[in-house]
Amino acid sequence: MDFFENQDKARRHTRLLVVYFVMAVALIIVAVYLVCALIFLRGRVEGNLTALWDPQLFAAVATGTIAVVCFGSLYKINELRQGGGAWRECWRTIDFARNDRPGRTKAPQRGGGNVARVRRAGP
Repeated sequence: MDFFENQDKARRHTRLLVVYFVMAVALIIVAVYLVCALIFLRGRVEGNLTALWDPQLFAAVATGTIAVVCFGSLYKINELRQGGGAWRECWRTIDFARNDRPGRTKAPQRGGGNVARVRRAGP
């Protein structure tokens, strides 16, 4: 596989991820609307499920949800723009194989280091 095939494959995957993202946001909006509708419109329902539809409430929920998603996305994009060092600092990457976690003393290692010893079952 050459560079151009990889690039086309990456573009297809990116489009698919964008579609998944839009679908996830739409489902989040529906879920938040249903919760808000059950909370604020419970007196009007009484067996009539069509009474759960309130366009003003839906518009408010959709606007608020999209605003939270957009601000969160912009925050992460800005954070990632600073480069890999900032990302590493954010997650405080730790090399667990060397056991160099902050505030922890190194335990003496016996035998093969992090390799677990297994006993053979025998007669």
